[in-house]
Amino acid sequence: MPKTNRPRIIALTGSIGCGKSTVAQVLKEQGVICLDADELAREAVIRGTAGYQKIVAEFGTEILSENGEVDRKKLRDLVFSNTGKRRKLEAILHPDIYQRSLQLFEKYFKEGKKLIVYEASLILESGREKDFDGVLLVTCPKETIIDRLQKRNSDLDSDFVEKILAAQMSQHEKIKKATWVLE
Repeated sequence: MPKTNRPRIIALTGSIGCGKSTVAQVLKEQGVICLDADELAREAVIRGTAGYQKIVAEFGTEILSENGEVDRKKLRDLVFSNTGKRRKLEAILHPDIYQRSLQLFEKYFKEGKKLIVYEASLILESGREKDFDGVLLVTCPKETIIDRLQKRNSDLDSDFVEKILAAQMSQHEKIKKATWVLE
């Protein structure tokens, strides 16, 4: 999307568990439009969608819950245990998420919004930082990330959290690419 004649679109990113959603909530309370890539990903795999069909075709029915919906925990466990499968999932979901985000940016542009914040974990890993007017990176100590994730997901042990973090760019590398850093 061209960067002229439209509202500012800022990427809000950081490693899992760093507090991106908390920052987004504060911004929402101030009236800023915040789009969450995780929410768009959830919409992309709703039963009956093309994303759902592609995921089931790729990963099988083992990743479905009893009611036939995608079981995010089963899918998470599968893809973070196998880099190739994680990349296949990203190849399926990212184009759908990208298209939906463009539609929403356009919608808010037509409504006259001046600032949109797009919250997503993999902005820098996917090389999408150039799609935005700036990148706000949220960071925190690794120990805090592990503690938060284990409190949020009691089934995660620290080894699995390490696998998730290893799939993401290091905070040190992210800081080099960010426009602003919030510790």
